[in-house]
Amino acid sequence: DRYQARRVEQGFLGYADLTSKSPSHGMSVMFRLLYYDTEGYGSRIYAYETVLPGTFSIPAHAGEGFQWSIQGSKRISRHVELGVGFRQNVMQNNGYQGTGYEMILGPNKTEWNFQIRSIF
Repeated sequence: DRYQARRVEQGFLGYADLTSKSPSHGMSVMFRLLYYDTEGYGSRIYAYETVLPGTFSIPAHAGEGFQWSIQGSKRISRHVELGVGFRQNVMQNNGYQGTGYEMILGPNKTEWNFQIRSIF
């Protein structure tokens, strides 16, 4: 018997972004709250995320959990801009996240990102 029925997995992902920009002060801030709930890795959902100005990632979200992130940038001179980003992923009912070199033991994964941009 070569045919095997596959179980179809389902999932949900929703997020909200809040952005504030002040061109007169050369600042911008973005906040994101994301919730996901999938039946497993087979039903993972990819979501586009801005990490810092000019950079992005498209990570997979599987299982159940939420993620929140905040990032900001400040132009400190005509040719220099500083950026900082913070992101935390909190998994429910799971003792690990990721695989291989990126495996995290525990339900929380926290990232800090820093950037110095020269503008010409």
